[in-house]
Amino acid sequence: MPTNRTRRTRPMDPAVSETVRYFFTGEGEPDKVDRVELFMLRGSTEKVKAAWETIRDEVMPKWIREHPGTRPYYWWRFEATEQRRRIGGRGDTFDDDCTMADCSMGIPDNWVTPHDVEVYNGTWRDVRGNLIDIGFKPGDFTRMPPDPANLPTFESQAAYLARHQVLTAPELKWLTAHAEAMHPEVVTFDEDEDEDDAAEPNSPAAVV
Repeated sequence: MPTNRTRRTRPMDPAVSETVRYFFTGEGEPDKVDRVELFMLRGSTEKVKAAWETIRDEVMPKWIREHPGTRPYYWWRFEATEQRRRIGGRGDTFDDDCTMADCSMGIPDNWVTPHDVEVYNGTWRDVRGNLIDIGFKPGDFTRMPPDPANLPTFESQAAYLARHQVLTAPELKWLTAHAEAMHPEVVTFDEDEDEDDAAEPNSPAAVV
C-alpha cells in the first residue's frame, strides 16, 4: 500500500547564530540579527571564512538541491582551488595575479576598461580635450578591454565542478537531462560599471 513520504531536511545547527545565518542565506529572524556582529563580519575576510565553515553543512545541501550544477558565492570564494578555465573571447584582466577574492563565482572581475587604456597610454583628456599628463606614454600599457563582438568566455560552473569531480550523484543524474548546463558562459559587462570605472581608473601600481 503506497505511503506518503516527507523529505527529510538537515536541521538547523543551533550553534550557528541568527546573524551568520542571515549573512549567508538572507533567512532567519531579522529581529535576532546582531548588527555589531554583522558589521564585524562584513569587515573581515577571516571572520567570514570562519563563519562559512560553521554554516556550510547547513547551506550546501539546500543549495545543491535547488541549484544543481552550481555552487554559492562563498563556496567559490573559500573552497574553489582555481579560477574557471577561459574558453575564448578577446579582452584582458588588469593583471595576471588574480586571486579567488578578485573573482565572482570563479570568473575574474578586474577587467581592463577603455578608460584604463587611455590613462596608462598617456592619451587621457579632460572635458576640454586637453591631455592629462600623469607620466604615461603610448605603448606603456598593452592590455586591451573586452571586445563587445567577442566577449571573454569561460567554462560553466557545471563543467568546472565536473572537471574537479565534486558533483554529487543527484547532480550527475540531473546533468544527463540538462546538457545546456555544460555550455560555456559569456562574461557580460554592465554599462553603469564602465562609467564608474571611468571616474576612477585601476591603480597604476598594478600595471604590468
